[in-house]
Amino acid sequence: MILRKRRGGECSGSRDLVKQILLDDRLASSLENRIELVVQSTLFVNQVATRRSVANHVGSGYAELMMVFRMVRMTR
Repeated sequence: MILRKRRGGECSGSRDLVKQILLDDRLASSLENRIELVVQSTLFVNQVATRRSVANHVGSGYAELMMVFRMVRMTR
């Protein structure tokens, strides 16, 4: 069974897969909740990494511009 990500970070098919593996509903529910936490934390980590990358790119561009402005000032 393939897990597909839905809107909101849910994985369709995770509930069915868990229920096939575990017959006890409490264990299945617990495992499903853990899977959901892993999915949510993975999404969060990916968002943080993306924002860090953008911030680094912006910071690098800013530093480059400041260097150019300083060089222009020095040559005047």
